[in-house]
Amino acid sequence: MALRSLPLVPGPELYDLAAMITKSQSALDAQISEAVDALRKSASLITNLELQMKERTEKLGALQDEHKRLTALSTVTADQVTALATQINLAIGRSKKWDWAVALIINLAAGFVIFILGVFLSDTIKHLFS
Repeated sequence: MALRSLPLVPGPELYDLAAMITKSQSALDAQISEAVDALRKSASLITNLELQMKERTEKLGALQDEHKRLTALSTVTADQVTALATQINLAIGRSKKWDWAVALIINLAAGFVIFILGVFLSDTIKHLFS
């Protein structure tokens, strides 16, 4: 109001200019606040992505170690496989020759023991159930 009373000073124009500066300052502050929030969100996102990358890198390292181990196991040559198969067949073949004889002797002995027990204990078992 005091500016309107001065003859050469444009009062309403200065008031409008001050209002526009205040308005633009508020808009600028809002934009700066939005930019700061966006930067915080992006920093948080980058941190999360970094953690995920570290986890995946560790998993990848473990998988690479497992792959190396399995690759080393798969490098067994055909000659080594043939020799191993021959050795296993010899061991199984030897045991097959005598396994049936041992099994026959064990079964005959068990049958004989049961038969003898049945003969001697038949009268006692009859009296228990009658």
